[in-house]
Parts: sequence; structure tokens; C-alpha cells
Amino acid sequence: KDSSQVETLVNQLIQFDPSDGNGATSSALDGRWELIWAQGVRKFSPLLGLPRPLRPTSQQLLGISQLQSGQAQRAANTLSSGILGPIRLVLSSNIEKRDSSTLEIFPPFWLDLNFGSNQWRLVDADSDATFRATQARSLEEQKAPRNLYVQLYLEDSKQPGDLRISKVVAGDPVIVGATFLHRRISTS
Repeated sequence: KDSSQVETLVNQLIQFDPSDGNGATSSALDGRWELIWAQGVRKFSPLLGLPRPLRPTSQQLLGISQLQSGQAQRAANTLSSGILGPIRLVLSSNIEKRDSSTLEIFPPFWLDLNFGSNQWRLVDADSDATFRATQARSLEEQKAPRNLYVQLYLEDSKQPGDLRISKVVAGDPVIVGATFLHRRISTS
């Protein structure tokens, strides 16, 4: 389906949110999620706009059981395969539940490059502004507040195939308004 058809279906699905607006506080949020559709992310992540088979696979890891560092308050986004080949990029950040539906993303931001058993830290940013500066962002964009992600829809069976829809509602102007549709791969 083209993106506008998917967007229409996503917006219809949101009306039936099984979490009743409590997606950010639900234990069903924990797990490994694969990005299956996104709207409004090309400026933020040009790799996600590439056609298949060049587009890398994007996964999000939420919850203590998903993070190798064992830190309960961190989340990670990974890009692998496609144009990246055997390279895996891992962007991790702190994450906090702001209210029953909203997650706040904050530093430190770590961008790691993994190749086989080797790992290199490319970015270690202690503020949103520093992280955005590494992406050659304008001063205005660097000064923007922290990113807030509203969990609009969360299926709570904790089974592979569950869907989750989130949207950036505040923060980095390059990504505010972006909507993401993820499919659960696993709970661990």
C-alpha cells in the first residue's frame, strides 16, 4: 500500500487502542520491536527512506530485559543490514515515563557502531544540544526541548506480532510530528 493509505489505516487503528491511553506505563511496552512503517522521518534518518533492499532494518528495544547494559531506564534503536551490510548502528538514550501515554527521551545519547564482536562509540553526548550538534543541526534545533513520544496504540498480548503506534509530539523540530508503526518481535 502507498504511504497515504497506510497513514489512513494507522489513524483508524488508533481509535481502538487496547491500552486505553496507558501505553507508556504498560509492561506490554517492553520488548523488541521492528519498525514496519514511518511517516515524517526522512530528514531525521535518511536511511529509513531508502527503497528495499537498501533500507536497513530498524528495531527498537525497550525494557530492562532488552538492554545489554542492564540499565532499566535506557532504550535503544538499531539499524542493521540493507545498505549497512554487516554493520549495526545502535543509538541508545535514557527514557522516562512522563505520564500514562508519554515517554521522554533524554541524555546521555550513545551512538555505537558494531562490526562482528567489535564495538566503537561514535558519539557520547551529555545533552540534547550536543547530540544534535553532532548531526550538524542549526542552533535553533540544538536548543529545542527534549523529545516526547506519545504511545497512541499498544496491543498488550505480549506476543510476537503485537502492534504499537507512537508519535513525536514535542522536541527536535526535525522529527516532531513523525509517526511510527512497530511490530513486536519478542518480549525478551
